[in-house]
Amino acid sequence: EPKTDEAPQPSDSSEVPERRLSQSKKETGLERRVRRAAIAVGLASVCLKEALYHATLDAGEQVQSKLAVATAWHHRSDSLAAGVALTSQLGSALGFWPGLDPLGG
Repeated sequence: EPKTDEAPQPSDSSEVPERRLSQSKKETGLERRVRRAAIAVGLASVCLKEALYHATLDAGEQVQSKLAVATAWHHRSDSLAAGVALTSQLGSALGFWPGLDPLGG
């Protein structure tokens, strides 16, 4: 049989696993709503923490407060951590890797 560079194609569409769902079980409506809520909260967290970072940094620089500037950078680190969690949620929800959600925290 001649070898080709193309991956073998399944003969039946039932052989292709759904990307968005775990292979072990289908996602229920409640699980879907919880996942969407978690993504929305993660997105809101990133946006709010970034807004706090910019506002606190501006205020800290205006009054020349090292404490306020340090607090601003703490908001930035919180924003980045929330971004990691959001990325893992999105990656898992889109089916890239089901284990990505717990890995991202």
